[in-house]
Amino acid sequence: PGTYKIKGTSPLKIPSNTVIRGECPNSTTLKLDFNGLNNKNKGCLEIRGGNKNNKKRVYSGAHLNSRQISIKDSGPYNVNDFIEITQENDSKFLDWSQAWGDRQVGEIAKIVGKSGNILFLDRGLHYSYNPHKKVEVKKISMTQNAGIENLKVYRVDKSESWNIFIVQAYNSWIRNIESKKTFIGHIGMRSSYHCEMRESYIHDSYSFGSNKRGYGIQIDNQSTSNLIEDNVFYKLRHAMLLQVGPNGNVLGFNYSRKNIGQYPAAGSYNKKSNISLHGDYPFMNLFESNDIQFIYSGDHKTGSGIGNTFFRNRTNEKINGGWRGGILVKKGSHYHNIVANEVTNWTATASLSNKIII
Repeated sequence: PGTYKIKGTSPLKIPSNTVIRGECPNSTTLKLDFNGLNNKNKGCLEIRGGNKNNKKRVYSGAHLNSRQISIKDSGPYNVNDFIEITQENDSKFLDWSQAWGDRQVGEIAKIVGKSGNILFLDRGLHYSYNPHKKVEVKKISMTQNAGIENLKVYRVDKSESWNIFIVQAYNSWIRNIESKKTFIGHIGMRSSYHCEMRESYIHDSYSFGSNKRGYGIQIDNQSTSNLIEDNVFYKLRHAMLLQVGPNGNVLGFNYSRKNIGQYPAAGSYNKKSNISLHGDYPFMNLFESNDIQFIYSGDHKTGSGIGNTFFRNRTNEKINGGWRGGILVKKGSHYHNIVANEVTNWTATASLSNKIII
């Protein structure tokens, strides 16, 4: 127990097989003062892996539920390595020219066997990749079995970096923490596999404007099969946001209130979606039994991908006089499953010609 001030201008990195653990959020506080760490690709506390390398073409096997792929040269790949499979953007679904949005569709898996140029994977793939779009595989270096738990994080500076950033991590976690105040976002999760965030309270921000301000958790860049469960989010821009190809993730049994945006200047606010599929092809994700204000799928330049499932969620608040509420799916999103949700206290009072309203 106690209050500890951590001050610096570069991230504090948590290596594999290491846990930062307090007694409980009420008695152990980390005051984060990282004034000058202005980098949206970094965090004060980081669980971060290494490089992505050894790019190879995939010849066959990259289809839905397949547990093996054939590649050009398997020499650099070994059992227990992690791989990232991606393809070029398909203009049929994606119209995005930003460099950070290249090769949005992809996923991460673990090699459990190898025979010649065939790699055997720990699970079936989540997508049928287009062989005409240069399907490729890379080896991805992961930090493993690292965690942060049973403590409070209090961000005291207003620099543009994450409170906690999980990048290229496997089987790592955030459990039973409180994260108070941020500027761009509390938790970032990028290119990670089999990680979880649960039983935590994430709240408040110094800013709620656009371009990453006041996010709860953002899951992006092909993050695969992660679990976000049993958390409380309060007074944020977006509580849970997915973009740039995250897939196979489960966000369930979370509670969120008072999501707000700040336009065009301080003091002018409107309500924002608690769950935001922020375009750029998040696919095959499950959202179950969340109690929130409203959901928006395709809330950016491009739509959301296939197989996103919204099951038994409850939306409960009238938004902007009625024109934002319930479950909104933007034009360009496709093949969603929307089943057994409860939409309350919402009536359409304005035109939404480019959206499907549930």
